[in-house]
Amino acid sequence: MKEKERIVLDSYAMLCFFYAESGSEKVKNLLLNAREGSVELLMNWVNIGEVYYSVYRKL
Repeated sequence: MKEKERIVLDSYAMLCFFYAESGSEKVKNLLLNAREGSVELLMNWVNIGEVYYSVYRKL
């Protein structure tokens, strides 16, 4: 059985996606591939907190 490719995302990648900045299309494709099950996306809690804080500040 072939193991899924694992990709670690950082906060910058997710913020690019949320704010439709350069590179957001690549992140979108990674998210779609993860939803289909072809890759596994990982992110550490510190980066998740940073994304949450950055998005929350913009609201």
